[in-house]
Amino acid sequence: MKYLPLLWAGVWRKPVRSILTVLSISVAFVLFGVLHGVISQFDGALNKLSDTRLRVMNRAHIRFV
Repeated sequence: MKYLPLLWAGVWRKPVRSILTVLSISVAFVLFGVLHGVISQFDGALNKLSDTRLRVMNRAHIRFV
């Protein structure tokens, strides 16, 4: 709490830099969420496949779940 005014002054010293930093962090979280959703959809599609089908995966990219 002691350094809060100092931090607040530093944030608003260059407002464009602060806004771009917050924007880039929020874009990173959105991309992470979207990519996590895509991976979940692919995993769901793989789980729906019949067990009688042969699934082939690259040995280097096997994910242990």
